Order: sequence, then structure tokens, then C-alpha cells
Amino acid sequence: MKTRKRRLLGTSAVLLLMVSGAFEQAMAQTATGAPGTPQTRPTRPDDRSPAAKAAENYDPVGMPVGSFRLFPELELDEAYNDNIYAGSSGKTGSFIQYIKPKLDLRSDWSQHMLNFFAKGNIGLYSVDNLNNFYDFGVGTDGRFDIQRDWNIYGGGSFSHLHEDRGSPNTVTTSSLPPNLYNQIVANLGYFQKFNRFSVRFDGRMDNYNYTNTGGGPSTGAIFNYDRDRTEFREAARLGYEFSPGFEFWVRGSANQRTYVDTLDTLGFTHNSNGWDVVGGVTIDLGGITSLEVSPATCSRTTWTRAIRIPPRQPSAWRRTGTRCVNSG
Repeated sequence: MKTRKRRLLGTSAVLLLMVSGAFEQAMAQTATGAPGTPQTRPTRPDDRSPAAKAAENYDPVGMPVGSFRLFPELELDEAYNDNIYAGSSGKTGSFIQYIKPKLDLRSDWSQHMLNFFAKGNIGLYSVDNLNNFYDFGVGTDGRFDIQRDWNIYGGGSFSHLHEDRGSPNTVTTSSLPPNLYNQIVANLGYFQKFNRFSVRFDGRMDNYNYTNTGGGPSTGAIFNYDRDRTEFREAARLGYEFSPGFEFWVRGSANQRTYVDTLDTLGFTHNSNGWDVVGGVTIDLGGITSLEVSPATCSRTTWTRAIRIPPRQPSAWRRTGTRCVNSG
């Protein structure tokens, strides 16, 4: 009997020593103040439908079309203008219905980019449908990725547009429709970033072709074909990121305006060229919003020739220049 009690006590002592040793070892592995292994909490299963999950993302996902995605859009607006002819007296008001369809076809690629678009802007007046307009535009743009932060990009578009009443060069009489014109745009660019430096080169061309709306100033219209022209712009930008999210940069550009008719109907030429230099700093505020401060200086020179009819005085060339300093 005594032997059995001794064996039971010996076994209990061994077990107690084993438990005590394991506890001391666990305490030694856990540093003072350490949280230790976090407690696993059961997660609530997400039993929402795929449509309900996608509703949290307000960005349209588009419709798949091969390796592209199609984004259709339609906007309908109603507005009231109490002075549709932009006159100083005899004001006429009208409701205006705006119909703005749009189609965007965007590539869904991991590298490179190619997009196409077609859009319209139709305005229907309840008073005097001579003011109705039917603007539209089609175009494309893309990017060819050479390496990361190194690409070539470009695009082109054609638009048929109108000028609103009240614009400096539009007609104000109710007997003539607003000025109409076609615009062709093409651009090409190059971008590369290496270490903290980045460079960008841009070139752009805008071609304007206007439609006449009357017989001249005597009828309240302007010789719009005198405004047909092509504008060119070339720019180079150099940036240096001196700290994450902070970049110093400087950009210089040149521009030229060449009119189809060297001399307009009144005997003036409006060809011109100019340049501008802009420098500043860009602050990235979290990737969604950025702040940019940029003082600027620019110059434009225009050579104008006036021809007197009848020639009471000889014709002469006159040089006019424009210089400006901006900040923003």
C-alpha cells in the first residue's frame, strides 16, 4: 500500500515538473510587453452577389469587345438662355435641349495602349431653329511602351464644331446661323524617365477650316475664310524629382500660325510666331490630387501688312509684338 502511494506521488511530481518547465520556456520566448500570437477571429462570410460587390466600384467597367472595352454614354440636358443672340437690347430667350452621345473604345492590354472615340453634341432651340447645331468628333490616341517609364505617344481627331453667339468672331444677327468650322488635330510625343530625371517632347498641329455665313461685315457677318489657318506647337519639358512627390521642372515651347490666305479681305496678314518658357514645382498629394505652381514668360511676334485701297499711301509692313508674364 505504501509502495503504491510512493509511486503515485513520484508520478505526480514528474508531471508537475514537466508542466512547470514548459510554462517557464514559453514565458522565456515571449518578451516583456510583446503581444504574442494574435487571436484568430472568425471572419464573416461575404455572401453578396457579384453585382452587389461590383456596385461598390463606381467606375464603369465597359463591355468586352475582343481585347478592347466599349464605354457607351448618353447625356441629356435642358437649359434656358434668356439672351440667345447675345445682344445688348431686344433680348430673346429660349429653352435648349442638349443631346450628347459618346462611344469610347479602349484597349484592355497590360502593355501599350490604343483608344478610339466618337462623340456628338446636338443643341435644339425651342425658339428659332436657325440656332440649332450638330457638333460631332471622331478620333484616336495611343501609346507605345518601349520600357517602363519610356514611351512614344500620339493621336489624331476630326471635329465639326460651331461658335456660340457672343464669341468675339461670331455673328449676332438672327438672320444668320452661328459660325461653323472643322478642326483637325494631330499630336506626337516622347517621354522617358531615368532615375530622378524625366524628359518629354511634344508636337501638335491644329488645322481650322471655317464656313462663311454671310456676304461680309455689311450684313453682320465676317469673312470666315480669312480665318482658315494651321497652328503648330513644339515643346520640351525637363523635370527633376528632388524628393518623393516633389518635382522641379521647366518647359519651353515654340508656336507658329500660318494662314491659308496670306492677305485677308481687308489687306492684313496675321501670320505669327512665338515662344514661351514655363518653370515650376509639382507636389503630388497622394497620387489623386497634385498642386502645381508655375510662373511663366512668353513672347509673340506678328508681321502685319496693310494695303490702302485706293492707294493714297504706299503699303507698309508693321511689326507687332506681345510679351507676357504669368504666374499660377
